[in-house]
Amino acid sequence: MALGKGLPLFSELTAPKPLKLMSSKAFPGGAVAQIYRPALNTIAVEVGRL
Repeated sequence: MALGKGLPLFSELTAPKPLKLMSSKAFPGGAVAQIYRPALNTIAVEVGRL
C-alpha cells in the first residue's frame, strides 16, 4: 500500500507517495485492476483574480 491505508506492502515508505491513476478495469467478479504512475506535478495551483 503506497497511498495510506491498508496492509503495508512497502514498509520502507515513510509517507504516502503522490500517484496518478492511469487506468482502471472492473471485472465481473468484483475485482478491480488499477495502474498508477508517479505523479509528476504535485504542486496545487490556486486560480484567483489578479
